[in-house]
Amino acid sequence: MFSCDSLLAQDLVKQKDSLRFGKAKYYVLKSDKNIKHGSSFIKSYLGTKAILYGQYSYGEKDGEWMERYPDYSMSLKSVGQYNKGEKIGLWNYYDLDGEKSQVYNHSSNTLIYPKICSDKLEEKLLGRNVDWLGASQNEEYNKAKMEIPLG
Repeated sequence: MFSCDSLLAQDLVKQKDSLRFGKAKYYVLKSDKNIKHGSSFIKSYLGTKAILYGQYSYGEKDGEWMERYPDYSMSLKSVGQYNKGEKIGLWNYYDLDGEKSQVYNHSSNTLIYPKICSDKLEEKLLGRNVDWLGASQNEEYNKAKMEIPLG
């Protein structure tokens, strides 16, 4: 009997590495062990949670990725999507206390939500297109609050 699982098991090889903040586990192509493909995560030496988790597709980050701070708190650092190795769409970023500090749209290079803000943030200070009061961006921010889990 032939199944997709047996095909994956034949085509991928599990790899492990010891890194500065934890142990990495990921898969590479059997035909080219330099190309990551499939799930990848780094588990902290300090706890049981993954400090980095996501998927690779033929060597490029793809799909949802999550990162935590590699300290005792293990609080969430960022959550967002990759497409062919590029950050896309809305990404949530968090401070060391686990509070959301900003929402950034990587597709339009637009800051949607800063944690501390005045009536109008100066574009030259951030080096980005910033108009967090714009109706379309507020709509994106509200959508992001509803769709992206906080951890």
